[in-house]
Amino acid sequence: MYDSIFPDNLPPGGAYLGYVNGNWPTFPILVKRFPGAHLLDMTVFAAGDATGCDCETGDLSPAQVPGWVARQLARGVHRPVVYASAGVMPGVMALLEGAGITREQVRLLSAHYSGEHICGPATCRASDGAGRIVPACDGTQWSDSAPGVNGTTVDISVLADGFFDTPPPPPAPAPEPVPVSKKGAPPMILIEVARNEVPAGTTWPGVFLLASDGTLHHVTATEGGISNVAAYQAAGIPGPVTISWAEYQARIASPA
Repeated sequence: MYDSIFPDNLPPGGAYLGYVNGNWPTFPILVKRFPGAHLLDMTVFAAGDATGCDCETGDLSPAQVPGWVARQLARGVHRPVVYASAGVMPGVMALLEGAGITREQVRLLSAHYSGEHICGPATCRASDGAGRIVPACDGTQWSDSAPGVNGTTVDISVLADGFFDTPPPPPAPAPEPVPVSKKGAPPMILIEVARNEVPAGTTWPGVFLLASDGTLHHVTATEGGISNVAAYQAAGIPGPVTISWAEYQARIASPA
């Protein structure tokens, strides 16, 4: 991953880091110049919102990082990135853990100009003044002398596999429960079995009318070009409500 306060110096590559604020707001330029690349947007202010924050002298202090990370998590950022030197990162991680933020909730991008590597206990074993070893990081800016355009030099980082992975999809919402009347009998309602729960090799059962006595009546999707589901809906029958395969099996085993 390349970065420079002078975007014109950046060579072709697959990933770039830029800033959304401060004296060098390069990120908007990167968006236009490298539309197909992975881009990491960073803030140098604790009040700024971005995917990553820059923790170094003149930018965020270590003490400001936990609050910043908590705010990004709250607004839905997947594993916010914290950039800090290898010697500062152990203290930053200790502050994060003290605030209840786990290592798995953040990506750590260290700075350590000691050859190409990703900082960690199994590699450089960099430490802070208290003797704490740098945690295993997700990437390391390892040089500020990578070849840029027209003889210039730029910063370069090596990243762990999956650094730019997208967050996993949210869990599917729970199926809407079949409403029950005050007397305990379900009103008439259309139900259908969740397609993704039907066992392999089994035909999807389709749509049913759940009558007030608890019995199921199959509703064909179309018959003679007429949508029976739509006809029931037009008559004021709600649904279809999705039920699980297990609930469907239970209902056909005990229909009343």
